[in-house]
Amino acid sequence: MNSEATHEQAVRSFLSFGLPVVRDPSTWLDFEQLARLISQPSLITSVAAILNQILTKKAKRPLQRARMFLSAYVIYTCQNAILQDTQEDLAKQIHTASKQLLDGFESFVTNPAEYSEDITPLWKYYVRLFEEWKVKDQQKLLESTVAHYHSLLHLKSSISQSCVHENSLDRRDTLQLLDEQLKDVQEKIESIGGAVPKEMRPHHEIPTPPETDYDDEKKLDEERQQTALQCVQRLLMTEQVYHQKLTNEQLAHELVVDPEFRLARPPEESLERRIATAASKAFFNQLVRDMDKSNLLEVLSDLRKKLDQIVPLSEKRWVADVIDLDVIRRQLDTNSFDLDAIIDFALDRMAISCAPARDAAIRNIQYSSHSTADRLWGVMDVLQDMLLDLANIQLASLRPHLLPIAVQYGREQFQKNHQRNSRNLVHTRAWLAAGHESAAIHGNPRTRFNNAFASLVTTGCTDEVAIPEIFVLDTARIHHFQKRCIAITTVAALVMLAKSFGMQGKEDALITRLQLLVQNDTTTVDHLCAELERCCTLVPANTTTEGSKLIRVMVDKTLNRQDALFSLLQRRLASIISHYLNHQRSMPARETLESYGLDFFANDLESFCERAAALADYNYHVHGETIQTLLA
Repeated sequence: MNSEATHEQAVRSFLSFGLPVVRDPSTWLDFEQLARLISQPSLITSVAAILNQILTKKAKRPLQRARMFLSAYVIYTCQNAILQDTQEDLAKQIHTASKQLLDGFESFVTNPAEYSEDITPLWKYYVRLFEEWKVKDQQKLLESTVAHYHSLLHLKSSISQSCVHENSLDRRDTLQLLDEQLKDVQEKIESIGGAVPKEMRPHHEIPTPPETDYDDEKKLDEERQQTALQCVQRLLMTEQVYHQKLTNEQLAHELVVDPEFRLARPPEESLERRIATAASKAFFNQLVRDMDKSNLLEVLSDLRKKLDQIVPLSEKRWVADVIDLDVIRRQLDTNSFDLDAIIDFALDRMAISCAPARDAAIRNIQYSSHSTADRLWGVMDVLQDMLLDLANIQLASLRPHLLPIAVQYGREQFQKNHQRNSRNLVHTRAWLAAGHESAAIHGNPRTRFNNAFASLVTTGCTDEVAIPEIFVLDTARIHHFQKRCIAITTVAALVMLAKSFGMQGKEDALITRLQLLVQNDTTTVDHLCAELERCCTLVPANTTTEGSKLIRVMVDKTLNRQDALFSLLQRRLASIISHYLNHQRSMPARETLESYGLDFFANDLESFCERAAALADYNYHVHGETIQTLLA
């Protein structure tokens, strides 16, 4: 009730501001008035509260999301003022996306009881275009700033050369003023995201203007790319979470094609983790028992470095003062060192800086009666998890800078394999040819590629039709997608079969049990038949054996991939993935999923489609020209 009241209050507050009505141009404001209106904190807060209610995912930064949403009013109602320098196609797309989003939003706030549509797909489409427009707008600003830098350099060179024999005060003042302006422009270029110009050359030469990668939209600054890669590589190797030696390019490829990639240690129940835990606990027990000075100082040095990475800047000096190795060395010599005090200090700093997921682990160390050795081991263990949390946050910001390197790497590897393979993409041609025989023949090359990709991950590859050569780097990932699709199709087919036999009990419970069975490699057809027998009633009475045989025959038939029901569900699953790839990364309507018998899998399917889309996008970036040639 409180949440409903809060929502109603937010809606009333929003309506009180008098924002323009999208469908009524007479209510539209000029650019300056609208800019002042949407910058009001109370309006931003109200919009944030409403968006948290009507969008499917809560925002980590709701106020930032609200500001981005309010920008749609400016984009739509003040198009001439804000989109005049934007590329025509992009301007039309974001203008239309803004209108669709605002229409849905206004319909909800004016009549929430009758509005049942989900505007999340409209929001995602708008955000994608908004980010693209923001980047291109930044590019234009950078280009104009660089042009201004050019003009200042030429002006300075002209004054220097034309007045080379003069040394008047006016000349010196003019050159000094130009130097200051050049410095200001350099700082502006750096703040926008361009490269910092090199030191200025002598007055009689024209310095080289600052370079920018924005001349080619497909490239990002190489230094930032390499820095990003080296940062991630260092984190991986330092934390011993990635045991395969990867080149920077291979690592970039993995990060780009897997949106869910996270740095993580082996699971606690794994043999590797258990051995490492036992060994490290034995080390800390020996360390505390012997209080060996050199080993203890090495551990405390490592502790200080890790704390320094997670605490705020204002506390770094405090950490260095408390864990002062020189002081600790003298205390060890006089037997006055208090290790528990250092552990308590570390736990206090960790409790302030950690993510909520680590609170329980830290409290367990703080308030338990563990020995000093166990507490020290616990601190170092949780610190390692906290550093991985921090690294994953950094990873999310680094991923966009890695795409050019990953694309280049993919093209180079493809060329090497293609030169060694004399069969001339025979499997890729066969795969795309199969697409020609389907509905994929209609539409542009990207649409046809998307449809063929959806068919590939849902129907799998037989012995006669192998994975297309363009997916050589991602064969294992393609097989994983196919396995997941087969599992979903199998469970959906079995549920339909159970309904035909008169299923008793909740459908959700049966689906959950079947999912567990299908995901288990040791599951047999007998296990699946037994589960269906348990929940079905329409089997011949007093003839349990006959009923079991009937169910067994039907299960065998359903699990045959050439069976009509299984094939139908595969095609439905492929159409869902195609829809996601071809419609601005949006899922089909809930009613469609229900009619397909796949509504229970909606969340799993959306997560699957997101990962599949990342792989499809990457491979089209890499092989787009080859695909277009083969489809021509």
